[in-house]
Amino acid sequence: LKASATYKIASNESVNVSGIDVGTFSPPRPLEVWARKHTRAKLQNLAANHVLSDSVVAEGHEITIRVKFCYGALNVFSLKGEKVDLFLKREVPHGPWEEISCLETDKNGRIQYTLITEDEFPPGMYPVKALVCGDHSLADGVFMVLPKNAKVVVFSIDGSFAASLSISAVDPKVRPGAVSVARFWQDFGYIIVYVTGRPDMQKRRVLKWMALNEFPYGLTFFTDGLAADPQRRKLEFLKSITKCDAEIVAAYGSSKDISLYEDLGVPEARRYIIGRSKKALAATILQDGYYAHLKQLKSDPAFTFQSALNNPMFSLQRTCFKLKNPTDQSKLKSSLNRGFFKLDPSKSNDKKHTLRKSACEFNEYLLLRNLAYAYYLFIMRLLITRLVRVLPMRCLEVSAIEANKRFPTVLDVRSDTVTKPTEQMLNAMRDAEVGDNVFRDDPTVIRVVVKGRMAFESALEAKKKFDYVIDLRSDTVTLPTPDMRRAMAEAEVGDNVFRDDPTVNKLEKRAAEILGKESALFVTSGTQGNLLALLSHCWGRGLDAIVGKKSHIYIYEQGGAAHLGGIQLKTIDNQADGSFDLDTLEHMISDDSDPHCTKTSLVCLENTQNVCGGVVLEKSFIDNVCAVSSKYGIPVHMDGARLFNASVACGTSAAELVEHCTTVSICLSKGLGAPVGSLLCGPSTIIDRARRLSKSLGGGMRQCGILAAAGLIALSWGVERLHIDHENAALFSQEVSKLRNVRINKDLVQSNLVYFHIDLPSCSDDDFVKRLAFEKTDAINYSVLLDCYSTRLFRAAFNHHVTSDDVHLMIKKIDHIINGN
Repeated sequence: LKASATYKIASNESVNVSGIDVGTFSPPRPLEVWARKHTRAKLQNLAANHVLSDSVVAEGHEITIRVKFCYGALNVFSLKGEKVDLFLKREVPHGPWEEISCLETDKNGRIQYTLITEDEFPPGMYPVKALVCGDHSLADGVFMVLPKNAKVVVFSIDGSFAASLSISAVDPKVRPGAVSVARFWQDFGYIIVYVTGRPDMQKRRVLKWMALNEFPYGLTFFTDGLAADPQRRKLEFLKSITKCDAEIVAAYGSSKDISLYEDLGVPEARRYIIGRSKKALAATILQDGYYAHLKQLKSDPAFTFQSALNNPMFSLQRTCFKLKNPTDQSKLKSSLNRGFFKLDPSKSNDKKHTLRKSACEFNEYLLLRNLAYAYYLFIMRLLITRLVRVLPMRCLEVSAIEANKRFPTVLDVRSDTVTKPTEQMLNAMRDAEVGDNVFRDDPTVIRVVVKGRMAFESALEAKKKFDYVIDLRSDTVTLPTPDMRRAMAEAEVGDNVFRDDPTVNKLEKRAAEILGKESALFVTSGTQGNLLALLSHCWGRGLDAIVGKKSHIYIYEQGGAAHLGGIQLKTIDNQADGSFDLDTLEHMISDDSDPHCTKTSLVCLENTQNVCGGVVLEKSFIDNVCAVSSKYGIPVHMDGARLFNASVACGTSAAELVEHCTTVSICLSKGLGAPVGSLLCGPSTIIDRARRLSKSLGGGMRQCGILAAAGLIALSWGVERLHIDHENAALFSQEVSKLRNVRINKDLVQSNLVYFHIDLPSCSDDDFVKRLAFEKTDAINYSVLLDCYSTRLFRAAFNHHVTSDDVHLMIKKIDHIINGN
């Protein structure tokens, strides 16, 4: 949901302050003639300054919408006796704008409309627009329907966030850490309310200031006009919130707000006052500032992910105030109208002449301002160009991390790629519905094999039929855990092409340590990691690499080595246990002595060996292959997409398994459960070459620390729990072998992959897969997704979404389909 405040500057110019997207709005009718004949003349050269007050109501109660229509920065003209249309959007952001009423403003330029919310408006925020029919200027606001026991945090923006903010003064700086504290409360589902004693005529300027500083979005309250007792007005508004069965759990302000918060029943420990005080106050004094306070909040055990989920308003999208087109010239006009468009009292009888003269002065100012800005850009470009010529590129690449350590604020103008994701982007990542995009599951698509070709059917149909789906097509279909999503949202990021992303650097360092290698490179996928290894080792033309005939590199990577690197793949037959004959290997190695042959530059292994049934290569075999290869000075690359499965299965550390391999690639998005990413590890010379090659392959990911954060969890939590997948795979192989018309070699079930044959002539492969996915009975009301690898051969890939109870459910459905039980 989103509310925006739009203020009309001229006939087609506006300044927008936004929070949550409400889509686009177009007036349904053309401009109408003003009802009063003098209105048009009075509004000339005056900016609209309408105010639609934000309001709250308890679920099931009626709500009153109040709007004031004024023009000029000081509300010098009130729009009276003119038609106004009210619009409401019930379904945000893609629902239609619904016209709910057409009203006429009173003598003070106000309208009031009562809306019944019973049964029509569930808890949430609903945007409202008031459209002036005569000039199509808008007033924007929201009303919030609160559920029972909603939790609210109040911020008084008069003194707790900044110094006083006047109409003509320069906008003050935000107190350090203030926005982060507000964002912390918002992230845990609390409703943010900003209150101020300032008149509503300043709402436009204050909201613009909040947008420029990216305040988390919330309800705002301004007093109606110049109030003699603004504190009382603030108290009345906050009491209207408590009457909706909402609880104010914390409140921030200055010392003058303490009595106000006492009347509202805010606990003393949750009344926060910024600064220092010589006298005792019934509140918590934040003497060390907001950053120290934020650290205390994060260490509070009351704030957990589960507590956030229990918050009834946690489902609201968490975002911040935004400026649309912040460089728009109309912003400048709105702030300068106060100084230029004024009437000279001595010439009150010649208003048109005065306005025309003021407009000319304003245009002259804009010309001078634009010339000064162009000169500034020229000087800055000249300085930056000379600086870049003096400093070497490597210095520029590594300087950002060092600069961040030494300075609290760093202005990074190296590229427009160094930007970090906004709060709205991070919230979208945290809440995104995801799936395995290789299987066309993102957001959700089921893969069904039909006559050896891929056919795709919408998984939404399966979800309509089943409340429970057991997905064993691959161990890549897993979704990121809540811990991963939280780590991704909170990750410290930078431009990884400039080597500025600390989270990626940490992941690469950690992976290299685990595998006992010198360096590592974070890449998008296992296929890219293998391709980079091939290209980096086979650095030249007329070279070949020896791979297993059943290897993933040879079968499932589109011949990228030949297509992109001109590398010839020579295949060697894999035996049942995934190994191959060492004498044959030695015989296949060729050097450059024979001009008829390519030169062997690499030998590739795969562990676990997927197509051979997920079998584990013995360490002795790996060491023997490395010994034969090193005899001829040839490096060995290990495709370790499921290397940690092999490590868990044989009880040997991953570093020991690949200690003699030159390079190794590991996949984070298979059994380890991360959403995206793989790593290529090896000597720094090879990794540096691979890093350069990855840029040409489209691997120049920028702020990819968001993905690396999940990878760090996968390297710890994901590895520790792999034995559960192996146990479930063994249990499934044991149980499925008992079924009639099923053949399986249980000796090959060594990791999380299980291959089995179905001998049922009456049921084709595609029928079997479809029936597992979509057939249901009274006793079997769930879906099972499997993958067909060849005729009558099926694979089940166990992952962290599958439990031992799911194994018995799978056996039950398979038995029902092939044996009718």
